[in-house]
Amino acid sequence: MPDGSSQVLAIGIDGIVYHQLRRPDGSWTGFRAPRGVTTATMGASAIGIAGTPDGSAQVVAVGLDGRVWHNVRRPDGSWTPFGRIPGPNGRDPFPAGQVRIAALHDGTTHVVAISADTT
Repeated sequence: MPDGSSQVLAIGIDGIVYHQLRRPDGSWTGFRAPRGVTTATMGASAIGIAGTPDGSAQVVAVGLDGRVWHNVRRPDGSWTPFGRIPGPNGRDPFPAGQVRIAALHDGTTHVVAISADTT
């Protein structure tokens, strides 16, 4: 991150997404679960995180529903709600098994999702 911190995202053995921050001084905030789509916590089978130049972290997750979701952790530590990433036709949910995200210097991000096998 621009301030020298690092952000870590993990899926616990309980299937819940957890996030923590490593501060520039080497101390850690401790893992905390961001709010889910309609629940108190977000369950997922795959996740990705990327830091952007403005200090936010962009998060993508394959939810327990098999769909791709997006969230932002703002520089002040607050979170946006998880929002569904639309599928190839721009309307339907995007089913996936794996997901990755990369941040670019201009603040945009690129998401790659590998669709789940539906056969």
